[in-house]
Amino acid sequence: MSHGETHQGLSAPVLLIHFNRPDLTRRQIEILARFSPPRVWVLTDGPRAGHPTDADRVAAVRSQFESLPWECELTTIHREHNLGVRANISDGITRFLDACEAGIILEDDCLPTGSFLRFADEMLVRYREDERIYAVSGYTGKDNGLGIHESYTFSDYFSCWGWATWRRAWVNYDPDMHGFLNPLHWGQIHRRVFPGLRQRAYWGFILGRVSRGTTDSWAYRYQLSIWLQRGLAIFPNRNLVSNVGFGEDATNTAGLSGTESQELAFPLKHPEQVEASPQLNKWIEDNWHSKSPGMRFRWLLRKLRLVEGAQDTGL
Repeated sequence: MSHGETHQGLSAPVLLIHFNRPDLTRRQIEILARFSPPRVWVLTDGPRAGHPTDADRVAAVRSQFESLPWECELTTIHREHNLGVRANISDGITRFLDACEAGIILEDDCLPTGSFLRFADEMLVRYREDERIYAVSGYTGKDNGLGIHESYTFSDYFSCWGWATWRRAWVNYDPDMHGFLNPLHWGQIHRRVFPGLRQRAYWGFILGRVSRGTTDSWAYRYQLSIWLQRGLAIFPNRNLVSNVGFGEDATNTAGLSGTESQELAFPLKHPEQVEASPQLNKWIEDNWHSKSPGMRFRWLLRKLRLVEGAQDTGL
């Protein structure tokens, strides 16, 4: 088995989603230059009204894509005006997949390993025609692997921090959230995905905010679309993407920061069954979403420390 970082012959196109953080753009380009993806799409939203530094920062991001340090076919979507997170990203993914059929998607704070690019490339080919699979996730949030013998497993959840998908899956993206707003559909999702009242209350609250526009999210909508279609996401046995967006203000992601990326052994060992792992489902729910009591306590402590730090600095 090989743990080598380089991956020759990457074939999948890559969509890079950036905005106004030029330092993160530089870091991601430096990493991707080692693997030279042959087809690159770049999506950037326009400057926000009322944010005077946005114009220069967005321009600084876009300028870095004018001369990438490797030969590739480059397609750019640069918005003149700010569309917002959901409208910009969902439309960008649609245009990317309409043109490419399948590909890898990286936001600016997601730094992939070579293993992730190779893993996603292989999964996009292997499961191209399998309509049960809706996403290939690279971020697991676990330092010590998933505790399985195979190279990857499946979940009812997906992670958008370094992922890949197909047009045949994305066409089921439902911006109108029928899976939540239709009581019959929502009841079916309840019974199949959520084991307890804590999870049901949490997701009812979160998706209610999304449906009212209080939370501007395409990812929650896609997660709901996966549940509605009884789809699955692939997760590798190692964390293959570092998310460097967890800063001091990352109050909603307590317990996720600090996860180092790792390399995955090849050739891959494939699971015999295509079915969601109850253990992984529970870990994701307990650590990322509704949070177990212990994780919720640590999350509250982190919020309190951040508030106290802001008061000490006069913010």
